[in-house]
Amino acid sequence: MAKVPAPTLQRELKVLQIDYLSLLGGKTPGDSVRRIMRKLGTNALWANYSLKGRKGKKKFQDLGVYEVIIHACRQTHPKVTEHVFDSIIGETLKYAPHRRTLVDNRNPVVPSTSACPGDSP
Repeated sequence: MAKVPAPTLQRELKVLQIDYLSLLGGKTPGDSVRRIMRKLGTNALWANYSLKGRKGKKKFQDLGVYEVIIHACRQTHPKVTEHVFDSIIGETLKYAPHRRTLVDNRNPVVPSTSACPGDSP
């Protein structure tokens, strides 16, 4: 079995990721970005990032997944500019902390009183 050089393998993996995520589709660019980001991570994860790394958060543009999201969205919406996708990603990241609390409040975790599900109190 011939070994494939690591950079070639990484490029192929990136292309496969882009192709897969572009299949998620969406009627609008915003819908596509939100679907892809929902598939890749939770709002709790995205709450730690801002597009440009402001307000003490990590910079999303430094992540490899940023390019993957942009390329996947461009396959779905070829006439939309990268600037539009940037602003949509920024808005999605901006409101992630608020969506996290809404989801947490809708589905509260109730601690179990028994050690095992079959135990009776």
